[in-house]
Amino acid sequence: MELFYYKKHFIIGIILFILILLLNLFLNKRRKNITIKIFDESILKRILPDYIIKIRKIKDIIFFTALLLMIFAISGPQWGIEYSEKPIYSSNVAIVVDTSLSMSAKDIKPSRLENLKIALKSIIENLTSHRIALFAFQDKTYLQCPLTDDLDAISYFTDILSPNMLPFPGTNIADAIFTSAYYLLKYSGEKNIILLTDGEDHSKKVDEAIKFAKENNIKIITVGIGTPEGDLIYDEDKKEYKKDSKGRTIISKLDEKTLVKIAKETNGKYIRYTSPAYTSDEILKYLSKSKMEGTKKIQKYKNRFQIFLLFSLILFLIEFIIMEKIKGIENPWKLQYL
Repeated sequence: MELFYYKKHFIIGIILFILILLLNLFLNKRRKNITIKIFDESILKRILPDYIIKIRKIKDIIFFTALLLMIFAISGPQWGIEYSEKPIYSSNVAIVVDTSLSMSAKDIKPSRLENLKIALKSIIENLTSHRIALFAFQDKTYLQCPLTDDLDAISYFTDILSPNMLPFPGTNIADAIFTSAYYLLKYSGEKNIILLTDGEDHSKKVDEAIKFAKENNIKIITVGIGTPEGDLIYDEDKKEYKKDSKGRTIISKLDEKTLVKIAKETNGKYIRYTSPAYTSDEILKYLSKSKMEGTKKIQKYKNRFQIFLLFSLILFLIEFIIMEKIKGIENPWKLQYL
């Protein structure tokens, strides 16, 4: 058992503690030497009695003890075992997001991709019993986050998705299906792909990808975003609207036909994006069909940071209220300390 869950925090905290302690000792010694040089010893006894020096030492001891306890609290002290029940689901979900330049189109404000990211946040928050992997695709598909039940990690990688983030321009839906499907084959249990795109495909190999998914019993939920009327695509790098090889300005439109076909032939579901709430609700309804295989008991060490945090705050409070008051002086603020 590791005494501290965050070992790195503990090491850094102790190093800072030692540096602050050494700095305090150095400054106290320097102050003492300067005071001796300025004042005669008989005068010094009157303006700085021994009990004031003792009070200062006590305050320092209390302060540094509180600081040390705070470092312990931040480091996650743990002892004692606690158990919790965790449901076991057999469903593994690959979320595959189109990050091609067409996803920057603003026919759905503020943009297609930004809308999908909002929907994904809601989906991720509610998939607490599924393992999730995140992919981004353009002409090639790349794994952004491996299969995990760490929802914070998935949420982080969702935040950094952006149009044209990959060095391969274009949109290859077939590669997105093949890559994510091959990845899921390594894991046992039900397999689902959530494909989020405007439907434009330049690969012409979607039928092969569909066949591969069907053969391996992988269901695909397709989410189509955009409008039939479409919108112009602005290229931020070139500072101009995207044009085709003949110099004509390109209008990116939602291609539902391809997405409906993918969902239907893989026993999945097609969802046309209308709002983040609607999209996430429909996806969650479909994935809720995954059967729970039971629960397992998880053993972990109990975090005891509350104890150290409480005593640290109490000591900081005590150090704050201890006053350096000279006996016989009614108003201690009249005294200027060195």
